[in-house]
Amino acid sequence: MKFRVERDVLADAVAWTARTLPTRPSVPVLVGVLLDAGEFDGRQQVRLSGFDYEVSTQAAIDVEVEEAGTVLVPGKLLAEITRNLPPQPVEISTDGAKRRDVRQRQVHTHDDAGRGLPDPARDARCERHRRQ
Repeated sequence: MKFRVERDVLADAVAWTARTLPTRPSVPVLVGVLLDAGEFDGRQQVRLSGFDYEVSTQAAIDVEVEEAGTVLVPGKLLAEITRNLPPQPVEISTDGAKRRDVRQRQVHTHDDAGRGLPDPARDARCERHRRQ
């Protein structure tokens, strides 16, 4: 999945969808927002969905879809990230089991649980620092 959208449009849609998500759900998948990018009714869109067994929230936004796909991401975390991005277009893409958040030529790669993946260069710097 790969799409591009204005930050404010994405932030509003994510905030709307994530607003009812539980902070401590009985089932961990309920903290997620489902992003479904593709062509719907002749328009390139991302559909966002959240659910907590009592209330469901949905939003659809027009985007530039380069590659269709679906991914489930932690909703509250995505809302916080999109709210704090600079006001310019955002590109979101997936790479197999990994998710990439791309902005201003910086790539932050996370695993599906939202943890940062190992960075060999950073780990080498930390090891040198520990030896000193």
